[in-house]
Amino acid sequence: MSELDRREHQGAAISWLELPLRGAWAAWRTPAECVPSHGVDRYGQRYAYDFVRLDDELVQPHRASPWRAAFGGVQARDFLAWEQPVLAPLAGDVVAVGEGWPDHLRVHQPWQALRERFWPARPSGADWRPLVGNYLLLRSAVGYLLCAHLREGSLRLRVGDSVNPGDEMAAVGNSGQSSMPHLHLQLMDGPDLHQAGGRLCGFRRYERLSAGQWLPVRAGLPERLQQVRSLAV
Repeated sequence: MSELDRREHQGAAISWLELPLRGAWAAWRTPAECVPSHGVDRYGQRYAYDFVRLDDELVQPHRASPWRAAFGGVQARDFLAWEQPVLAPLAGDVVAVGEGWPDHLRVHQPWQALRERFWPARPSGADWRPLVGNYLLLRSAVGYLLCAHLREGSLRLRVGDSVNPGDEMAAVGNSGQSSMPHLHLQLMDGPDLHQAGGRLCGFRRYERLSAGQWLPVRAGLPERLQQVRSLAV
């Protein structure tokens, strides 16, 4: 973490959530690494997280060979995160749902990285799905929580539903502007992506993998590519 990021974290109120996934996951993008965590400070994603699953060597997020990943593309179903359950990390009410957006079923990461860099997607007015894909937006006591890039057809909730921590909400997908199946999560101060600012959040009651051992963490911000798993589910 840079000195600038450390000073920002020290001055920011942190909301503590439960990890929204079962098993071991890695923070691919995290505000513990840099702020803004996704390189841009808009659409409420200043402190956003991306979570992926890695193989046993903690290197690849899929089962395909490196050659196939680089030149032929990988099927979304070969990614370890694909269709894994997404759990509610806090108590809240569903205030917006975006669904019906197709998943990218074949992933060619070099091309998609270039597309994100030079031809980034943007919300189309009130339709956020070109950017975030299928999504759920929860209103909670600490702000508005967006879970994005969900699997088409997997959303279990509708506007007006309430959730408690640990409730199953949807499945990890690869919809919207997504370079691989993963879960994108961000906490915001308002419900409109065009106007909302990001709020810093971290996670409680989890373990992190260090030198081959799982160590308990009462509350923290997962570091980049650090393996973490929830103690609450």
